Amino acid sequence: MRILQLHCDEVEYKPIKKEIPSAEDTSAESRLIRECVLLFVSVEEKDDESVVDQAVSEVEKAQAQLKCDTFVIYPYAHLSNHLSSPKIAKEVLESLEKKVEGLGFSVHHVPFGWNKSLTIKVK
Repeated sequence: MRILQLHCDEVEYKPIKKEIPSAEDTSAESRLIRECVLLFVSVEEKDDESVVDQAVSEVEKAQAQLKCDTFVIYPYAHLSNHLSSPKIAKEVLESLEKKVEGLGFSVHHVPFGWNKSLTIKVK
């Protein structure tokens, strides 16, 4: 798993078009999240639950340093050339979301399998 974290004043995204048949269902509405840590996440071949635990540890470190308790999980295939299958990627991302929420943080996930417009204002 590869993750790029950005501390943001705001993140706005809008689903534009399904890119894969297994893309999750979502509305085409724009979403705006303020004062958050944006996690661009790429799930790679051979990733499993153990990488989720490592990622959650990194989220905890970021929260302790940045004092920000809102996270946006953004599936981002462009961080790796060795991607897992969409089925596995969705499972890993869902697990990541549940575990981060389990720490008491607010978590938003951006729809998997969609082409999206994205606007970010990084601190």
